[in-house]
Amino acid sequence: MKKSILTLLLMLATMSMTAQTIDGTWVADEAFRKEMGFDKEEPAMNLMISFDKVKTKKSTKSGDFCVAMTADNDDAEIGKIGVNFFIPGTFNMDGTNVQTVCNAKDAQVKISQLELKDAEMKAAMAASEETRNAMFKLIEAEVKNNGAAEISQIGELATLFRVFKVKFDGNDRMNLIIGDEVIGFNRVK
Repeated sequence: MKKSILTLLLMLATMSMTAQTIDGTWVADEAFRKEMGFDKEEPAMNLMISFDKVKTKKSTKSGDFCVAMTADNDDAEIGKIGVNFFIPGTFNMDGTNVQTVCNAKDAQVKISQLELKDAEMKAAMAASEETRNAMFKLIEAEVKNNGAAEISQIGELATLFRVFKVKFDGNDRMNLIIGDEVIGFNRVK
């Protein structure tokens, strides 16, 4: 009886250890959002990071890395608009140590949500996929041109995540340890 309970406990511990993975998209926890002042920002902002790893022969993990800042705004005249500012890069992981490479000059802007109030604009977007895509590109270019502060901020955050240690707190929560700073993230997907 004792042997089977011990075996069961070992199996559960092994399964929970293997289920912990850096893969996926993670959003900064509420404590970090408050520390950075994101909870007071207008529009509402979030910090997200994502990892898409590939196992290599050396048991070092590497893959694509991305730092993103999302901003969602609901304007009474324009409508709802969601914008993602992101900087793609790469990462290498050895044990719990992670190194990333991102270049702030590679910052990109992507519209994630657009619900316009103007009837003519709504009709134009609904007319064809080509028109909709052209409008998205136009708005993305305009946001990138006028979003220098946000792009600068995401660039600064990307440099923050150059070297860190990962400590899992369950399967859907991890802490990044950067020097003396601990930043909590929750898994989105």
